[in-house]
Formats: sequence, structure tokens, C-alpha cells
Amino acid sequence: MRGLSGAGRARGAPRTARLAIAAVRASRVALAAAALLAAPGCAPPPGLDADGAATAAPEAAAEARVPARPRDAGDFDPVRAREHASALAEHPRDASRYLREQLELAGFTVRAVAAAGAPEPDAASASLVAWRAGERDDALLLAAPVVDRRGTPSAAALALEAARALAAARKPYGTLVALVGPTPAARDATGATSAPAARDEALAAQLASVGALGRAMHRAGELVGVRAGFWIDGVCGDPPHIARDLASHGAHRELLLRTARALGRASAFESESFSTPRAGHAELAALGVHGLVALVDDAESAGRGCSLAGLDAVGPPLVATARALEERLARIERYASSAAATTASDPVERRAASLPTPAARDATGGESAPAAGTAARDGGS
Repeated sequence: MRGLSGAGRARGAPRTARLAIAAVRASRVALAAAALLAAPGCAPPPGLDADGAATAAPEAAAEARVPARPRDAGDFDPVRAREHASALAEHPRDASRYLREQLELAGFTVRAVAAAGAPEPDAASASLVAWRAGERDDALLLAAPVVDRRGTPSAAALALEAARALAAARKPYGTLVALVGPTPAARDATGATSAPAARDEALAAQLASVGALGRAMHRAGELVGVRAGFWIDGVCGDPPHIARDLASHGAHRELLLRTARALGRASAFESESFSTPRAGHAELAALGVHGLVALVDDAESAGRGCSLAGLDAVGPPLVATARALEERLARIERYASSAAATTASDPVERRAASLPTPAARDATGGESAPAAGTAARDGGS
């Protein structure tokens, strides 16, 4: 068969390149599926078996394997999130190093915090605190465990990609990321297949670690400017079923639900009843951090399988809600500053502010402050 002419090769090259790129993306996400599903208690996502092979029609399997990538760099990218989940699942002992490298690539300044009782941070158990400045000194917090309550890295992968997306666009507040290092109990947890006592032990150890990291951040002054935030844990349900948490900030929680509806992802958030799952945001709230929302699977779905599709369902509403919260809080601050400036420029208000206090009148024998000042300038006469 004759080779293509120069024009034919020129026409065929772009299509060949597109097919090659699609194949690379498909292989990466298939690896991510296999790595995350290797964690105990996780079931394959729709259209894939335990080895990542297609079990449904080719079109459906391709859709499950390669989610649509966003057009804007500031949007949540589910493909990146799945790749993070793959890397963290394949090399759990190097999780801290990987997370630090990715955060630094996104422009964050990162510091490691040693686990309780450890002399210094290590790659296996260290927690990470990352900061990227915004237009104001205040911050929005993204917090998650490196190993979640299901024994998977899905929460950390979601937080990492959300942090990158938020940092990719100009924003009014800084972004503060807190990733809680895994405890031995969390590493040994086997998700849905473990006994309830083992899951409870792992969760108790996780909450203790959240409290320890929160106190370290409090001592460093890193929690002072947090205006709102999210605690992310156990978001890979199949399907995800995020609790409508009573301990979360009510207005922020409902904004998340409205945003999910607008993005066509309401099914992951529309719980029929309220609940109060045990989660790390309560530990942070005890340290004075307000405005937090928990993204945690409720008790009914906690025993179900785990799927990478949970990242796709929860990530975009999370990032969009974070941006909406920042804009809302920034508008409130601008309004408050404008009202204060208007009051300061009012001549009546300025006159009232210049009048002496009762204590000042008593100190001058009942004379007004201006009169006393005049007498002093006139030599006391």
C-alpha cells in the first residue's frame, strides 16, 4: 500500500495526535481506578471490573474511564483528581512527599507538622499545612485526612485538586490547606469490610490527629483569618451520599446544595434528613474556626463500595461553592467598610466623637476639653 502524500500526512497528523492523547489519558485514569480499588472495601466504578477492564458498552465504559476535562484551568479537573488518587494509593508511604510536591507546583508554601509523639516529620505520617495568599489576609480552609475513613486517599486527592483549581484564578482570600497525616489505625483500616470496632478506632485516632494539627496551627496563628472552609472525608461512596450535617454552617451548607443543583450534581448532596456525623470539622470548630461545612458520607452509605466517580460528583460543586463564598464574604466586607467610611465623613458623627467623655469632664472640673486646652495654652489664666 502506498504511503500518504505530504498533504495526506498533514491532514492525518492532528487526528493521530488526538487519538494518542486520548489513549494516554485513558491509561492514566484506568491506573487510577485500579490503584484506588486496590484499597480494601472499594468496588469498581460503573463500566469497569476490578482490573479496570470494560464491562459495559464501549461508549459507556469510555465515559466512566475518562471524565470530561474542564475548559478553564480554574475549574475542578476530575482527571487530575483521579491521577492523584492513583499516585497516593500506589505509594502510601510517600504520600506526604507527593502532596507537598503537588502543592508547591500549584504555588503554595508548605510546611510539615510531625505526628503526635514523633520527634520530626516523616514522609509516612507527617501532616501538611499549605498557604497561598490572595488579595486579603483572610483565608478559606480546605482540610482533609491523607487516609480517609474508608482507608482510601480519595479525600486528600479531592482536596489537592480543589486547592489547585482555586489557586489557578485570582481570588479575594488566601487558600489554607490542612492535610492530616495518617495514623497507624487509619492505615490498617479496611473500609467497608472491617469490623465496626476497627472503623471506630480508626476514626477516633483520626479525630485526635485533627485536634493535634489544629492546635499546632492555632499556636502558629494560622487559623486566625479563616472565614469559611470545608472538611472533606469519605467522599468516594458508590454513589456518594453527602450528609446534610447539622454541625456545619447552615448558610454555607445550603449554598453548597444549591450550587450542586445548578451543576446537575444534586444527587450526591440531597439527603432526605439531617444528621451529625463524627468528623474533623468539630475538632476545628472547638478551636474557634467558624463557617465550616463537612463533606462526609452519611452513616447509611458508609458501608457501601468506593468509586472514583465520587470525586467527579463532589469536586466541581466544592470549588464553585468556595468561590461563591469568597465573593459573598468579600461583598459583605466592602459594604461594612463603606458604611464605616460614610459614618466617619458625617459632620454630626464627627462632632459627637469630639465631645469629651464624662471622665474627661470630671478631670477638668466640669469644663469641656476644648476650654481646658485653651486655658493651658493661655498660661492657665
